[in-house]
Amino acid sequence: MVKRKKHCNTAVYFRLDDKELAEIDRKAQALNLTRSEFIRQSTERERTVIIGRDELREVKAELRKIGINVNQIATLCNMGKIQNADLSETNEALNKIWEKIYELRKQVKRINEQDGDSSEI
Repeated sequence: MVKRKKHCNTAVYFRLDDKELAEIDRKAQALNLTRSEFIRQSTERERTVIIGRDELREVKAELRKIGINVNQIATLCNMGKIQNADLSETNEALNKIWEKIYELRKQVKRINEQDGDSSEI
């Protein structure tokens, strides 16, 4: 499914100090959005929660390792070199990832229960 770009025909101009603009740009970059996309999305939500790249990088790296291992096992099975694969290490790694995701969700929930516009974890 192709995502169509939203056509916006109204330009809005307002003043910010350097610190405010830097904060908007930092948050937009953390979410991989343009400044305009970030501001538009911020108006559509009550709160914006930014999860730090380090936390996501760790989860992404673990998932990548698991994917590589599963592909190697599948290749060996298809070649007939192994009959029964031991996936206990893969299962342990997946459980660690679920724990990390659970912790991130708990942090987001705590932030959502606090006052304020946007937060970062």
